[in-house]
Amino acid sequence: MPPSHHLNIGLVMNAWALYRAHPWRWLGASLLACSTQLALWLLLVRLIRVPEEGWQRFLLAVAVWAVLRGVNRFFQTGLCRMTLDQLNGEQVRLRRLFAPSAGLWTTLLTSMVVGGLVQLGYRTTALLGFILEGLLLLVCPILADRKLTLMETLRLSIKTLQPELIYAALFVWTLNFLDGLSGGAFWPLSLLMMLLTYPFMPQVQALLYRSYFSYRSFEYRG
Repeated sequence: MPPSHHLNIGLVMNAWALYRAHPWRWLGASLLACSTQLALWLLLVRLIRVPEEGWQRFLLAVAVWAVLRGVNRFFQTGLCRMTLDQLNGEQVRLRRLFAPSAGLWTTLLTSMVVGGLVQLGYRTTALLGFILEGLLLLVCPILADRKLTLMETLRLSIKTLQPELIYAALFVWTLNFLDGLSGGAFWPLSLLMMLLTYPFMPQVQALLYRSYFSYRSFEYRG
């Protein structure tokens, strides 16, 4: 298998260049996304009563993580939208966090389904989690750029990345490793690093998407 021309670590450096062009706007978007997710997590902890054991506990854990990961991917989609705007030479606007081309409800539903699938994969085996997350790497930028249904979005991401499945899984592992390094410092430095680096994953995803689809899609509703 020839080396992948798309899935390379150089995308991280390209994402850093995008970040440096508008650092305060990206930090503001990160603060909004992370504070919203923290509030949701605290609410769920307060409202949910966890069963002591059995399948109910397992399914509840997967469901809660699907919601949390879904909301996280929803904001990642918004950050992808901001990145695609920047790549198109447009202004980076915070309100783009809530303006995916697929629409709010389709984006949120797709994000929760993908979050549940990936979480279930990781709870089965780490390898399956990496494979699923690798195949679904393009979901967020597709939602940001195209007005497609849930199944069409999943199919497009899988169809695009399946020929490079091994590289996609390794790419996800590398990104998760780098993300773990950024959050491995002592608190409150770890919190600051998390806020600073939160936009990198969606920026990398948007850059990866543009390496496969170098044009603005006809579904784009800019």
